[in-house]
Amino acid sequence: MLSLRWPLAACGPALLAACATAKPDAAIPLCVAPAGALAPAPTAQPAAPVAFAPTPAPALAPAPALASAPAPALASAPAPALEPPPPADPTLASALDAPPRAPAPPPAPPRIILADEPPFTGSIARPHDPASPSRHHRHGRHGRPYHPAPGIIVDVTDASGRSAVETQRVARNLGYWPLRHCYEDALRRDQALAGKVSLDLVVSAGGAVERASVSKATLHDENAAACLARQALKLPLPSGNTAGEVKIDVSLSTGDEPVPAPRTVPRAAALRDALRGPWDGVQRCYATGLADRPDFGGEMDLNFRVRRDGQTAQVVEVAEGDAHFEDSAVTHCVVALYQGMTLPAFPGARSASSASFVYVLHFESIPEASPESTATAAR
Repeated sequence: MLSLRWPLAACGPALLAACATAKPDAAIPLCVAPAGALAPAPTAQPAAPVAFAPTPAPALAPAPALASAPAPALASAPAPALEPPPPADPTLASALDAPPRAPAPPPAPPRIILADEPPFTGSIARPHDPASPSRHHRHGRHGRPYHPAPGIIVDVTDASGRSAVETQRVARNLGYWPLRHCYEDALRRDQALAGKVSLDLVVSAGGAVERASVSKATLHDENAAACLARQALKLPLPSGNTAGEVKIDVSLSTGDEPVPAPRTVPRAAALRDALRGPWDGVQRCYATGLADRPDFGGEMDLNFRVRRDGQTAQVVEVAEGDAHFEDSAVTHCVVALYQGMTLPAFPGARSASSASFVYVLHFESIPEASPESTATAAR
């Protein structure tokens, strides 16, 4: 290990030479500078700022273009054979190509069927059983035993979801008098009227008739046929397993005696024609009521009090018992049309007094087929 011993000596060239030739274990004197030999270092002055001029960057030589080797051609696998698409559904195609359907038109208003009876005096005739026949009436006109009253036979031809036997029993027991009332009203207009009316009923599971319509009729009185359908709506039929349709045939035949009719007033035909004059307004009154109750109708009996010159003094509804028209608003509307009307000269009244007569109107309606259903039926 090199150990250095540093005796104090004056620094000079001799000392430096001794240091250069000294052996490892030789003592080398420490150099001490004499006083005043060392001058103080001059105070450093601040360096003047040096301005550096920007050195322009050397221009770079453009890189040599690399010649790209052509990519090796890849052997493409043959595309799998595509199966032909399934044939398009013509129904779906036509549905997609068809223009958007227009909104369904509103239901058509029902068609009104108005009928009347000749003006008459006296009480209003109602259905009743004629008196018992005398002994000389042994055979009827139709090859059957004498039967003065009209014949009404109800046959249930189909009763889906319920007992046909029980349905026919109820329809005959509860439907006889309402159906006979419709028929006798028509017989007062035509004493020879007869035929058959087929009714289609939509019945709930509980037996309520929800809709009744005439499917076919040989009875040449549309008002009477519509009356039969309206009365069938009120039949409480037997309940069944499910809702369904009931088909009924109503056969109507005249009795061996004419239906009693009241005595008509003098010049009844001319008076009847005059009373039909406001029928357009009468139908509008009824149509207003049908908007709220599409299945109502029936008979309206009006009592006219007329002066000799034909001026109507008073018009009121008359009825025996509680047999008023079903809608009082329609009655008031019709009465207002006839109030103050001038009718042909009425011979039954004196110059200073007035005479009265009864005029009966029968209101019925049937649903009109919508344009869409009519077009479908025509195809």
